[in-house]
Amino acid sequence: MDIDRAGAAEVSIPLLALEVFLDNKHFSTALLCAFIGILPACSSDGEDPPPDNRDLGTPNPDGKPGNAQTPPTTTASAMEAWLKRGDYKGWACETAEHAQLKVSPHGFNRVCSNELAASFAGGVNDERPVNTASVKELYDDSASLVGYAVGVKVKAESAGGDGWYWYERVPLDSAAPHDSRGVVADGLGSSGAAQSICVSCHAGAGSDAMHDVMGSSDFVYLQVNAAAGGAPNPEGDEQTPPTTSAKDIESWLENGDYKSWACETVEHAQLKVSPHGFNRVCSNELASTFEGTVDDERPVGTASVKELFDDAATLVGYALSIKMGADSDSGKNWFWYERLAQDTVANGLGVPGCVGCHGGAGSDAEHEVTGSSDYVYLQVDP
Repeated sequence: MDIDRAGAAEVSIPLLALEVFLDNKHFSTALLCAFIGILPACSSDGEDPPPDNRDLGTPNPDGKPGNAQTPPTTTASAMEAWLKRGDYKGWACETAEHAQLKVSPHGFNRVCSNELAASFAGGVNDERPVNTASVKELYDDSASLVGYAVGVKVKAESAGGDGWYWYERVPLDSAAPHDSRGVVADGLGSSGAAQSICVSCHAGAGSDAMHDVMGSSDFVYLQVNAAAGGAPNPEGDEQTPPTTSAKDIESWLENGDYKSWACETVEHAQLKVSPHGFNRVCSNELASTFEGTVDDERPVGTASVKELFDDAATLVGYALSIKMGADSDSGKNWFWYERLAQDTVANGLGVPGCVGCHGGAGSDAEHEVTGSSDYVYLQVDP
């Protein structure tokens, strides 16, 4: 449940200050909410919540058991059984977990949108249809799945978040307030943690540039579009870097498959607006054979690897990109990875620093190198 306080009249948040906190993927819902002073007092005795779960959210008298496209909206146990079955994995899903985006407090995560969520074409002020649902998988530092955050619209009108059913479960050692099962929120957004955490965070989805991710509207931050399907193999192959984890990417780079691509013959100083210093670029087959114009979309699976060198011509890092969806969608459907020495600079979809720089590829003479277009500056021809 991505943090958002824009549109919540009772609280004002200095967003620039929050960005500093949110750069740390360990930053939790609990810490953020403590920072803005909105959370109710939490019991520390480790006991289960009262039977009606009113501290977690308002019980849903009209709850449904769920199906392949809709999570149950009854109880935590029903939700966990449904998640374990894995129906949501057949929805429109991001191909890999990634660091939190913009104001999100969730750390590394991966979002899946059901058909109603993925196909929604309304504006920020439009109501999404009943049964719109999203599942967010939550990951720890070792890329292990450790929890979930789920939102389901249960009424025709969102009514300030009351018309949504919210569920979140985190590890027992999480700093987020939770019961003895790790459940942070469970119920309608009209009371309890479902209101104070989930609703207050999601209320401003799409309200401004800071709170706009992909299709952000009506309490949904990230809408995984069905049109973005057909993404390349997340495990990687000879023509495609993996997008599963930094460890897998580094193993793939060390294996050296990209060296058989169309590559520049030697490293060279950065060109024009590039910030990368001495480097050498390799383009996979889809990148090197692209014949479109600046305004054309490159095909899904387009990938580039940039080797980064120090002043002694020693290889010290990499920067790579992979197009994950048919529509670049302002850079949100590009996966970016960069590592310089021991520092991972980027790892995930739509990384703002990478998108901000590559968004100008081919836009004018200063931003044109070879074949510059669609977030690619240098296309090494075969």
